[in-house]
Amino acid sequence: MALKTPTSDFLAQLLDCDPASIRFISFSQNAVYEFTDWEGVPRILRLTCGSHRKRYEVESELNWVEVLHGAGKTVCPPVRWKNGMRVMSFIPDVAGEEEDTWHAVIFQKAAGRALEKDDLSETLYEKHGKTLGALHEFSRHRPRCLEMRCKWYAERYFTRDVGTYLAPGVARSVRAAWRQIRADLLPHCKRTRRTYGPVHLDLGYSNFFLSGDHLEVFDFDNSCRSYYAYDIALALYGGLFTRLRCEFAGDRSAFDHPKSSVNLQAVWNAFRRGYESQTVWLEEWNLAFPLWFEVAYFRAVLHAFRVQHPVTNPRVQALLDADIENILNRQPPVRFDFSEGKAMLS
Repeated sequence: MALKTPTSDFLAQLLDCDPASIRFISFSQNAVYEFTDWEGVPRILRLTCGSHRKRYEVESELNWVEVLHGAGKTVCPPVRWKNGMRVMSFIPDVAGEEEDTWHAVIFQKAAGRALEKDDLSETLYEKHGKTLGALHEFSRHRPRCLEMRCKWYAERYFTRDVGTYLAPGVARSVRAAWRQIRADLLPHCKRTRRTYGPVHLDLGYSNFFLSGDHLEVFDFDNSCRSYYAYDIALALYGGLFTRLRCEFAGDRSAFDHPKSSVNLQAVWNAFRRGYESQTVWLEEWNLAFPLWFEVAYFRAVLHAFRVQHPVTNPRVQALLDADIENILNRQPPVRFDFSEGKAMLS
């Protein structure tokens, strides 16, 4: 974790809770904790650094989540602080630069539980597709939501992270590859209410709980207005590689083609069936998915460089370097015939 997060005592004072109830969960884009609030209710605390999101971006996200929750969608809404605010911004030590500011949000804790290996089945894949399809069908009627968020292509993965975490020569080559991917995508990026709107952009298996016959969705940190095909690609990509981590922990070969492509084949039909039970699936998306999966891979690799920084393990560095070569060679780890729903094994 590159950033220094506040201490439990500081957070306990901020939250007016027992410091012993605060449990650190994870740090990826944000620092996430579980705690027991001032009324004895289990809650989730998310700390977002000001260098990652501005306060108005966090507020825009919360507006969208509240719209979804108000419409009966199974999402985890924000919970107001004792003073009635949704976001508490603070600098835990002395006044400093923008990156010293944190934006704190309390969320309702998701019902149900995290996925386990035995949950991976056609039933889950269909629920995954159904959940995303329902979100897309709803968002088509709310096109103005998330308008304070940046464009999908202006996210840090594709902009400042390239120059921050890659060597200058490598960064130039990666930027050139990104420009070519964007150019190839352009013919597929026609904005209509059937193709474009408010999206989650991170609905992999780690961002929902299984609760009875439905999924409880959380972590809308990446949400913005973008293409539904991109949201589908990211959900499948994130879900696929979570699945691989569950089944083949520590085995790098499981993340490579053809294994990854065969696993996508196992997921594809059930996911699409669930999605189509809620909204339309445009056949034109199948032509764009190979490019959207390249974008998903690019994003995942740059995120890994940021999370691993500074890289001190030679093996990790070698794996990241191999990922960069794949980006430059336009070879994401999933090769798939999206029209036929079949892995391309060669």
